[in-house]
Amino acid sequence: QALHCARVYSNLGAMLRRSNRMPESRAAYASALKLNPRSVEAYIGLGKCYRAPAGKAGTPAQRDEFARFLASTYGAALEIAPAHVGAHLAVAEGLAMWGERGKCDALGGKSALDFYAAALMLQPHNTNAATHVAYDAAVEPGGGVGRAAEA
Repeated sequence: QALHCARVYSNLGAMLRRSNRMPESRAAYASALKLNPRSVEAYIGLGKCYRAPAGKAGTPAQRDEFARFLASTYGAALEIAPAHVGAHLAVAEGLAMWGERGKCDALGGKSALDFYAAALMLQPHNTNAATHVAYDAAVEPGGGVGRAAEA
């Protein structure tokens, strides 16, 4: 019964998120997690509720908060289901959209590229992961061409 209700709350959270009703969506996902603390879908949905400014547009404190948020949502999903391709892609996208190219301490010292590479290992035909692995490995953090592209 509780697991069924948790799925209902997760579905409600997704519907509210798609309607841009973030506070209500976060509350629905939180309710799902109270009923099923191992709901990967609820953690991923909750992670999608964060509205981070894109492209390094935050203070160091905001960036630290965002990293902790990624770890507490997508990171928690990966602790429960380490082979969940969607969770790897979600955390990679979160870091990439924020403009983070380096290692993230809150996520075990991994970078967006590390999460894309893990998704690609799990699902070799994933074009999203393959594109990022190929491109991000060829471009240095400052935007220059790296050694992989020169070869």
